[in-house]
Amino acid sequence: MVKRVGRPRSTEKVGRVFGRLRVVAPTRKDDKPAWKCICSCGAEHVVKNCDLKSTKSCGCLRVELGKARATHGMLKTPTYQAWHSMKQRCLNPNNKAWKNYGGRGITVCKRWKDSFEAFYADMGECPDGMSLDRIDNQKGYAPNNCRWTTSKAQARNRRSNANFILNKKQYSLVELSELSGLSVQVLSWRIYKMGMTVDKAVRTPLLRNRRQNKGF
Repeated sequence: MVKRVGRPRSTEKVGRVFGRLRVVAPTRKDDKPAWKCICSCGAEHVVKNCDLKSTKSCGCLRVELGKARATHGMLKTPTYQAWHSMKQRCLNPNNKAWKNYGGRGITVCKRWKDSFEAFYADMGECPDGMSLDRIDNQKGYAPNNCRWTTSKAQARNRRSNANFILNKKQYSLVELSELSGLSVQVLSWRIYKMGMTVDKAVRTPLLRNRRQNKGF
């Protein structure tokens, strides 16, 4: 007698995200254990339990990548990756960064949302060592609110960039890094994790293999 294999046990994977798919319920497919998923594009898709980790979308990703290869040939460039990541942050609730972007109302203008070519025409090629940044972090992605900039400039522009007082003057974490010669990671670790004062965090030299350097 052949033992019938039931649905996946319990709801262990419900809520988990695999690529663009979010698992919503256990089910069956071709008489095998499977999971009902919702893709970031909104489509419902059923995936066998054994294929779940290797399945990235309902099929929309393959179509999207195929169109990208056929139309502009820039699929692997930093410019295309910036456009794609921008859309994922703002439009895909399954994306890890969505809560800080789409989840708080940051949008992508219709011109860019519907066309990489339009984005490329407006922004041009991504310069080496730079990435896409919004000038006003309270507004969305649009031609009049975006620029290519360095990671340091972006750090200064973050809405969460706190101000620190040193010698009665205000500094951002990036400015303290430039002033002290210590990395942002080290200063952040010292101030937030170790509880150092700003003055002590800035003035304490690096000591190799010590806990205070963990952020380095």
